[in-house]
Amino acid sequence: MIRLNFHGYWPVLAMLFLSTFSIAQKSKPLFPQTPGMVSYTYRNSLQKNMPTTLDTIKALGIIDMEFSNLFGKTAAEIRQLLDARGMKCSSFGVSYDDALGKTAEVAQNAKTLGAQYVRVAWIPHTGAFTFEMAKNTAADFNTIGQRLKESYG
Repeated sequence: MIRLNFHGYWPVLAMLFLSTFSIAQKSKPLFPQTPGMVSYTYRNSLQKNMPTTLDTIKALGIIDMEFSNLFGKTAAEIRQLLDARGMKCSSFGVSYDDALGKTAEVAQNAKTLGAQYVRVAWIPHTGAFTFEMAKNTAADFNTIGQRLKESYG
């Protein structure tokens, strides 16, 4: 039996793979548009110094943000910071409870930020997520969606 042992050669193999991959991609970009960044990735930095953090993100070539928090600022203040840098907010993430119980506030913040989408990352529950919970959640999301559509298009 012949065994191949690549131990110690992984960096070389990875470089070969990546260089081959990049050559194959010269004519077509890997992504049709530059990916965005979710604010959670930079949550500590955004909390401490949002303008500088946005400058850093912009320097990486990223102009599309998904905010999951307002970091102690108003939506209008964040929008001004984004506009000044030629950046945008395409999505606004909120808690399940806020989406359901504070729909108007969530919608106004999303609209002010310029977000096209409102996102809920987590459905609070204890124990297994049952079919009954899923049906109730779907009904809640339909209610949220209807409110958003009626009030904000």
